[in-house]
Amino acid sequence: MPGFTELEKRVKALRASEKALQNEVDKLRQKLAAAESELARWKDGLAREQRRRQNLRGRLDGLIGRLSELPALLEPS
Repeated sequence: MPGFTELEKRVKALRASEKALQNEVDKLRQKLAAAESELARWKDGLAREQRRRQNLRGRLDGLIGRLSELPALLEPS
């Protein structure tokens, strides 16, 4: 039965193709997980940097406020 042998070859080729595609999907999932992890690290770093800047801005505003009081303190009483 030549038709049956040809069918077996096609099934075998399809299974090999399916396995190759599944391997590719697995690799892409790993890459996606790594990219998501990297994104989370970047977001954490950005949040830390924003908090640091906000803290520095508050300290700077406090210093500016204290400096604005300096002329009154330097005036003779």
